[in-house]
Amino acid sequence: MAKNTVVGFFFLIALALFLFAAITVQGLKIGDDPYNLTVKFTSVSGLSAGDNVRVRGYDVGRVEELGIAEDGSHIVVHLRLNEEIVPKADRKFTVMPSSALGGNYVDYIPGTATAAADLKSLEGTGSKDLLTSAGQWFEQNSKSITSIIDNIKAVTERLEQGTGVLGRLVSHAETQRKFDEIVTSIQNIAGKIDNGDNLIGELINNPDYAQRFDRIIANAESITKKANDGDGPIAVLLNDKASGDRLKEIVANLEATTGDLRNQKGILGRLISDPEFGKELEQILVNIE
Repeated sequence: MAKNTVVGFFFLIALALFLFAAITVQGLKIGDDPYNLTVKFTSVSGLSAGDNVRVRGYDVGRVEELGIAEDGSHIVVHLRLNEEIVPKADRKFTVMPSSALGGNYVDYIPGTATAAADLKSLEGTGSKDLLTSAGQWFEQNSKSITSIIDNIKAVTERLEQGTGVLGRLVSHAETQRKFDEIVTSIQNIAGKIDNGDNLIGELINNPDYAQRFDRIIANAESITKKANDGDGPIAVLLNDKASGDRLKEIVANLEATTGDLRNQKGILGRLISDPEFGKELEQILVNIE
């Protein structure tokens, strides 16, 4: 008799531990009363009893029961929360897909409004699963997708027919040969540059040329600095308005003189451009001699 009593006692302890573990796995807290909410949904998108209720991704309860309203206008969902999370006036209940493989949960946003919600008029929305949303997106954009596919098809056909520059590169043997020659020439030039066989190669690889180039740059910088600082004749021409005006006058006079020479004006102009006058001058010189 005593042995049966001991066995029964340990059996009760094991049963109590099993019940405690089951309650813990279900997310319920011993000693705390659950907080129940009833929400109306026009669509629950495959939501089932036992699915999670989450606030900001954290599990706060389970879907306890679902049922259709008497008039069939909506689905009534009973939520069982582990703690009291009171919905505000701007609360939201949304059925969300857990993953692309299936499953749903209720995303509960309690809200931040100061006024509490009317617990008898809580409503939620059901979102479509990922595959359904993807299917609808493809259906809505079917024309654009078809146009893109047609364009790709047209491009590939042109490539096969050798139309256009890229098509000729792909399908035309002569164009391919010329392109290969261009690539080979570029490779040869790059090789010569690497080996220092030309001017660019010397500038890149020969330190003496690099130093000379640096000196040229330095001289150019020095000249421009002097010009900016007003030092030297170039600076005077650049910065002194009077000198600039005199230079313009000189250029204008040269232009007028060369114009007179071209138009056979004056003795020098006739001498340069008029052959008869040249002969007369030559005869005068002979007579003088």
